[in-house]
Amino acid sequence: MVVVFVALLVALSLMGVGVSYWSDTLTISGTVETGTWGIKIGNPFNCYTYPDHAKKTEISCSVDNDGPEVTLEVTVTKAHVAVDYYCDFHIENNGTTPVKIQSIDLSDLPVGVTGVEREITGEVAEGVLIDPGQAKDGTVHVYLTDGTSQKETFTFTVTFSAVLWNQ
Repeated sequence: MVVVFVALLVALSLMGVGVSYWSDTLTISGTVETGTWGIKIGNPFNCYTYPDHAKKTEISCSVDNDGPEVTLEVTVTKAHVAVDYYCDFHIENNGTTPVKIQSIDLSDLPVGVTGVEREITGEVAEGVLIDPGQAKDGTVHVYLTDGTSQKETFTFTVTFSAVLWNQ
């Protein structure tokens, strides 16, 4: 019995030496692409007044799509208390992964401009998800609550921030 046990130990030892002699190292390398993400304010955007007072007062918009945040700059010229100002826009996901609108920030109005209300309406809101290649529509609505800033010209910005959403 002892001889069988010793023979078995010797055989197992020789197998271990044989396996270690024939072992090799395999190196695998590769690249993992996780995608891109980002948003932009897409064209066209449309600015108008209601009722239409294009010759007396107007609203205009410009876009800054540089950087991690995108900004819509809104200018109201010769504001009037009886006019509603609108700027339609859409936020596009220009990446390959879903994004979530994290924040929408309205800048302060210039010093001395009072009695002005601003709101964002439509599909664009904090927490909204936008899939790759898709867009959400929104509107900046501006109106005067009283006549204190009538005939003023003022500019403010709306800044949109988004985060990668992969849940």
